[in-house]
Amino acid sequence: MLLSPAAAATAGSEGPVPETVETQPALQALLPEDRAEWQQVIIEQRVIIRIPARSRASTFRPSSPNEQQAQPGPTIVWREAKAPKCLRISSLMGVQVTRDDSIDLLTEERQRLRARLDENCRTLDFYSGFYVERTADGLICADRDVIQARSGARCEIDEFRLMVPVALRD
Repeated sequence: MLLSPAAAATAGSEGPVPETVETQPALQALLPEDRAEWQQVIIEQRVIIRIPARSRASTFRPSSPNEQQAQPGPTIVWREAKAPKCLRISSLMGVQVTRDDSIDLLTEERQRLRARLDENCRTLDFYSGFYVERTADGLICADRDVIQARSGARCEIDEFRLMVPVALRD
């Protein structure tokens, strides 16, 4: 902690004496001669997380060799269901553009969630993934957070919907 000479004098003799400009010769050279005015510099850190695009073939790969050689199963149709308002950013594995008004988020829990974007957004901008800024709570929330495409487009998430697979019989 660096204090002006006046602040150092008023700090009193209680506890350890904080470092002052006088005790830091390197800082003395940077300061103007009169030292009448002090300025504060705040350094902020931003963490941006990239969520990559996933191809349809790699969406949920089989976890064992037996599953890889299994015959193709029935056709799957996705039905929307209620989803939480917020998701853990760390659980996101990838994104797929599937519709004009939304993108599908793939999670490490092997879930698919549809993120509906505000009406002015072009989902095609997110074909190569997106960036999201890490929040203090570690969540990405609808009606709060903004995602950014690599092209620079920014969109707010209106809501999340859980996608539930429904098998169609041949």
